[in-house]
Amino acid sequence: MNIPTGYKQTELGIIPEEWEIMQLGDIGIFSKGNSISKAESNSGNIPCVRYGEIYTVHDIYIKKFYSFISKDIAKHSKLLKNGDILFAASGETKEDIGKCVAFISNREAYAGGDIIILTPNINDFDGKYLGFILNTSKLSKQKASKGQGDAVVHITTKSLSKLIVPIPATIKEQRAIAEALSDADALIAALDKKIAKKRLIKQGAMQQLLTGKKRLQGFKGDIQRVTLSELGRFVSGNGFPLQYQGNLIGDYPFYKVSDFNTKGNENYLNISNKQTDILKMKIKSK
Repeated sequence: MNIPTGYKQTELGIIPEEWEIMQLGDIGIFSKGNSISKAESNSGNIPCVRYGEIYTVHDIYIKKFYSFISKDIAKHSKLLKNGDILFAASGETKEDIGKCVAFISNREAYAGGDIIILTPNINDFDGKYLGFILNTSKLSKQKASKGQGDAVVHITTKSLSKLIVPIPATIKEQRAIAEALSDADALIAALDKKIAKKRLIKQGAMQQLLTGKKRLQGFKGDIQRVTLSELGRFVSGNGFPLQYQGNLIGDYPFYKVSDFNTKGNENYLNISNKQTDILKMKIKSK
């Protein structure tokens, strides 16, 4: 393998020579959150994180809180520190186990049960950088390999401490990487908002145009309402042998029911299985 000048080969791939491969156990100290019930998570105005929220509403680092506890509950809960990494210790699949988010704030906030917390040395490690790197596919595979159980999957503090991550030589570089990725996230979020707005505009236009409430310029007269049977004829499809499903090579498109859910087939069929003359001869077209 050709390794560029200034880089080195490691168990995580090629990285800059100045970077290190480190175990999480050498980056900081692990602790655990304390149980906060669903009722308690709506008992006050002090923010907290419950482990399920790591899967459902948080991504990379915490931007907004969804649960709030009272002062009395806070007295018995685990206080978070700026830069903490919160891991979901339980989950439904090994692929998702150990999903984590960084807490980047000096605000008072607490961690609920089934959360494992890594408190890194803030002088050497940037929490937001760790939030990004610990959610990459390579780290997710490491966590999946350490997940235990089937119906409910768990990961332990000991297992998390053995995860290895690439660490830039200086915290300045870690922060620069994290900020660059955060800027990209902000751009994507802004584009998503624009797309959502355009989608609403389109839905409104569809409602107006497809019901005849609004007409395009140059068109007038009554809109005829007919049944589908007046527009064409209905036929049933043929069986699709399993050995031919998923084929991407061939001259003839072949659609099965699940293709209706394929991205790109939302409004009309565009993406299909491809079949050859051999299968075409075996199946009667309709």
